[in-house]
Order: sequence, then structure tokens, then C-alpha cells
Amino acid sequence: MNPFRHNYIILTFTFLFSVTTSYGQVGRCDTVYSNPETPPQYYQDTKGLFDYFTKALVPTISDCIKRDTGIIASLYIILTIDNNGKIIDATFPRQNLTSTCKADLKKKLLAMSGWKAGQANGQPVCSNFIWPIGCLKWE
Repeated sequence: MNPFRHNYIILTFTFLFSVTTSYGQVGRCDTVYSNPETPPQYYQDTKGLFDYFTKALVPTISDCIKRDTGIIASLYIILTIDNNGKIIDATFPRQNLTSTCKADLKKKLLAMSGWKAGQANGQPVCSNFIWPIGCLKWE
């Protein structure tokens, strides 16, 4: 067998396996479940969410109100959590927030850790978590 051909075959297989591995990585969200069998859960559940809200989001909301001179009566947040428990997106439907305020809140939410991914068929999946926060009024 020609030694160059042998090296070519080894190089070809090495390349194919490395490319296949990079495209087959876990963590991509091709499908995002709205209602998985087991919803995503935050560390310490409701208490943990309240603590995070108080420590991280309230100061940001207060800054928004000072800067934008608006009133925020409630928040409705949709978090997209990947199958590793990492927040990959945060949206604010039905909100009358400035783009700067949304960007500030999104930055805080994307830094949030401590999530357990939702599950479907016993496997972790990408899913949405709806976080309504009502009865708030900052002025």
C-alpha cells in the first residue's frame, strides 16, 4: 500500500469524525417545549425565584424607573432554558418597557444560574418557563 494513501485515509477519517462530533453536540435547541412533562425548575423553587428577583431584578427595575420615569405594574417574563439548565433567552411579551430597560433585565436574567432543565420522555429538553410577576408598583 502506498504510504501517502495510508496517510490520506487516516487524515480523512480524522477530519470526518471531528466534524461529525462538532455538529452533534448536545445543547442546541432545535425544539423548544412550551409544556414539557416536567417543567424547568429553579434552585429552591418559588423561594429561590423570589430571592433572585429581590436581589438582582428589583435594583435594575428601580434604575429603569429613575432613568425612564415610567411605572411598572407587573412583569411577564418568558425564559428559554436549554437542556443543560442554562438560560439562553428572555423575552418580555405584553410589556411597555423601553428597549434599554429590556436589555438590562435580559442581561441579568441570562446571568441567572441554578436551573434544572425541563424533561420530556425522561430526557432533558429545551423549554420555556413563564414567570409572571404581578402586584408590583414602582414610582
